Amino acid sequence: MEKSLKNNIEKIKNDLGNSPDLNIREFKIGGLIKHDLAIVCIDGLVSADAINNSILKPIMNSGKFKKIKIPSNLLKTIKELIINNAETNIVETIDDLYNHILSGDTVLLINGYDKGLALNTKGWEKRGLEEPQTEISISGERLGFIENLRTNTSLIRRKINNKDLRFEAMEIGKLTKTKIEIAYLKGLAKEKNINEVKRRLQKIDTDAILGAGYISKYIRDPGYSPFPTVQVTERLEVAASAILEGKIVILVDSSPFALIIPTFFMNFFQAIDDYFLPFDTAIYFRLIRYFALFLTLFLPAIYVAIISFHPDMIPTQYLISVAAQRHSVPFAPILEISIMGGTFEIILESSTRMPRQVGPTISIVGALVLGEAAVQAGLVSPIMIIIVAVASITTLSYPSFLLSSTIRLLRWIFLITAAIFGLYGVGLATIMLFLHLTNVTSLNLPYTFPNAPFNLSQQTDNILRFPLQKMKNRSKLLARR
Repeated sequence: MEKSLKNNIEKIKNDLGNSPDLNIREFKIGGLIKHDLAIVCIDGLVSADAINNSILKPIMNSGKFKKIKIPSNLLKTIKELIINNAETNIVETIDDLYNHILSGDTVLLINGYDKGLALNTKGWEKRGLEEPQTEISISGERLGFIENLRTNTSLIRRKINNKDLRFEAMEIGKLTKTKIEIAYLKGLAKEKNINEVKRRLQKIDTDAILGAGYISKYIRDPGYSPFPTVQVTERLEVAASAILEGKIVILVDSSPFALIIPTFFMNFFQAIDDYFLPFDTAIYFRLIRYFALFLTLFLPAIYVAIISFHPDMIPTQYLISVAAQRHSVPFAPILEISIMGGTFEIILESSTRMPRQVGPTISIVGALVLGEAAVQAGLVSPIMIIIVAVASITTLSYPSFLLSSTIRLLRWIFLITAAIFGLYGVGLATIMLFLHLTNVTSLNLPYTFPNAPFNLSQQTDNILRFPLQKMKNRSKLLARR
């Protein structure tokens, strides 16, 4: 920055392309000796009331400037005695100035000074607190994260009223300079895990970070796996409970989602409602989710394997019924289930992308009409419609959409192996799935914990959910105590 106010203003206009939302206001203060000042901000990112009340009015109405004889005292006087703003910072370089005004601050420049004063005047429009849309809960809170980073940190502060709660800020993205913060409990979260998360974040070398999903791809463990190893949530209770377990939460500015790392496979079957229900009811619903996983992966594959390779396993009376249904079907079982399975996937994807008012209608009517039409045309058998419908509906029973997407993909792998090798292929795919899961890690910790390696103390909230009074021990992989 230069000492000439005029030169600084010209440089700012040139560097920012004289953008229409660039707001520069020049004014004078003082008695016999006038001083030229200017405020620089971005319209739409600042609050006009904050600028008027904390900057312009205090400066313009102050009588102190008539007594100032030494110009070098002006910046210090304004900062310490005049400005009515809780957050002020000295700006020493032009790049610092750009970072401040693009973040919603207003910078005060004074002719004759090669420094400026940045003041917090953030005031952009933000969405109000709403119920999370991707993690519906019957008994949980109706508050979810929004696109404002500071609002999200305040929500966590309200939930965890503890002096050891820590937030550490970073900027990632050469062009976007996206602000992120990691949250954890000091003294509870393991220092090794905290340092590893910081290392991975600092290692990110990219031009743009446009959401939390970008971060999750960069910080996941090396090696390919279709399974999510970084949990994504927009529920405040989920993020807060993760911090209390010793995990680390990553918040990204302009994103309503928080990232949780490390995470384990069994976490994706745990819904927030489980902890508001009686333990026996919670166990019942968890078992339903595991049964849904079995149906999603194995029901279509076992049907194709038995019909194609092992028809002798079907009772004679039922075999006759199946043969009669398939008599007019011109396709092999694998093609039959691929046609209907692919159609159901398209309907599901379409209903997700369509406006909320028509999405459910399209999915229900589309599935009913197409299924009935396919049976009437003799393209598929009625039993195939039932199997595909059950397998498709069960993919929606998991609390996490990320896991649901992975299981939908794995279902096709099981189908292909069943079509080639029969039940032996299903068994082979199952073995390969378990071997893969045991080799996946999240923040260098085993993804299948606490089942492999087995940890007895963590079984109180794993496959089953014990009464809350029994859930006393944190995992030693995550927490110091």
